[in-house]
Amino acid sequence: MLFFCNNFLMEKKNENKKEINIQKEDNKKSSKSAIGQKGNVRKNLVENKQQLSKNDKIISRTQKFSSKTNSAKSEKMDKGVGKNTKDEEKLPIIDAVSEKQNIVPEKAVELLINNNTDRPISDIIFCNIIALTAIFLSMFIPVLSLTLPILVFLYFDVGVSSYMLCKERGESCNYEQIFVSLKKYIKIFCVAVIKIFSIALGLIFFIVPGIFMILNYCFTSHIIAENSDLDTKGVLMLSKELVYGYRWNIFFYALLALVSVCASSSLMFFIILIFDSFLYVPSLVYIIFVIAAGILAFITLALPMLQIAVTDYYILAKQNKVREF
Repeated sequence: MLFFCNNFLMEKKNENKKEINIQKEDNKKSSKSAIGQKGNVRKNLVENKQQLSKNDKIISRTQKFSSKTNSAKSEKMDKGVGKNTKDEEKLPIIDAVSEKQNIVPEKAVELLINNNTDRPISDIIFCNIIALTAIFLSMFIPVLSLTLPILVFLYFDVGVSSYMLCKERGESCNYEQIFVSLKKYIKIFCVAVIKIFSIALGLIFFIVPGIFMILNYCFTSHIIAENSDLDTKGVLMLSKELVYGYRWNIFFYALLALVSVCASSSLMFFIILIFDSFLYVPSLVYIIFVIAAGILAFITLALPMLQIAVTDYYILAKQNKVREF
């Protein structure tokens, strides 16, 4: 029995020793793995530090290079400032005008020459009929029957010009634009008095200076309709500046309008003369029909053509003047 007990105790001791050895081996392995992980962490930290140092060097080099290039560019810009300031100042003005005005300068004259159907002349004719009717009715007012038609004509001249500007630029326009604010009438009257006086004075001296005065001041109604800040002297001076270079073109269309009125009146005269060869026609009928044909040609053909031409040349002259500045 003692022998068996000793053997049993020895076996248990051996088993305990084996378990202790296994635990020691496991502890050694775990400690080795922990040491390996610490080494890997240290390696990663070292690598990250190296990469950060490399990145800092690259960033510093790029900053130095960019600073050098910027300094070189600034030196070049400083050298070229005196040459390019005028061109840089012109660009924003042209862009602002091209945004506000949708019409191209070459198209301004083509509207009249090509007879563009997108903007019918019937609107202009109706606008002129409203103005002429008001002028005609003002003649029948007692006491003021001599001066009132002139005042009404001056008022509607600016109103029709504002309507023509909106129409030729392709903007939305209504017949209400014919009726201008009465606050502008003092300026309209002062400009008209100076115009009439200078034109009459020019016509006295060999007629030609009077024609030049008419052409010089043909843009005044458009300027008053568009610019409310200018005074009387500014309106007259601006009209002279803008009309320079376009006098002969406007004079050509004025002659063409006059020829159209004379041609229609003479055509009506010859038609009545043919009837007179077969039937007796009194002289009063000649006068009435010839005047009626001239008025009809003036309202439907001559006046709209001249208004379109003057408005188009005003827009063209204004755009060219802005480009010069």
